[in-house]
Amino acid sequence: LKRKSPLAKVWTLLATERQMVDFRRRLYDQSLSSTLFNLEFFNFYTLYRRILAMAGSRHHRVDEVVRDGLLRHILETLSAAGALPILSPIAGAPGLIRAVGELIYELKQNLVSPDVMHAAAARMPPKLRELAAVYRAYQEQLITADIVDREGEGWLALDVLHDPDWAGLVSDVDLLVVDGYDQFNVVQARLLAA
Repeated sequence: LKRKSPLAKVWTLLATERQMVDFRRRLYDQSLSSTLFNLEFFNFYTLYRRILAMAGSRHHRVDEVVRDGLLRHILETLSAAGALPILSPIAGAPGLIRAVGELIYELKQNLVSPDVMHAAAARMPPKLRELAAVYRAYQEQLITADIVDREGEGWLALDVLHDPDWAGLVSDVDLLVVDGYDQFNVVQARLLAA
């Protein structure tokens, strides 16, 4: 495409930084010139941020340290209120905080909202109900503070691409190259299909 149309807009979605470096090297080695225009490289997280920036999103993303601090506060608050009888003895444990954070990320990757988790957990063991309460409180805190976590950016990017007000936001991308992935989570698959 770049040989026929040097100014064509190409987005390249690769799984790792190493793949990006190798892809760039191969591309430049095969290029007829030393300069290529309108070529951007992403992983899914940087693609989410690019889409949100194009839409003018002003959300601030929290990193894992802030996420873990927020989860620690939520676990301690819910424990003090007696809402976590099973998790309460280990509520401040770093291992639990990281595990809950990763569970929340996995739920978000599969588009499982706190409400869906809460409804499903009502029919499950008490520990899952407690985890659902933590997830709900966590998401409420993010919304209240107008911040977003890493996986939440995927939700927002997907919302932008499905919003009629933003129709055509990425229509000027002539080619999307996706390589290095052997599977996609639900958010990623839907984003690629959008």
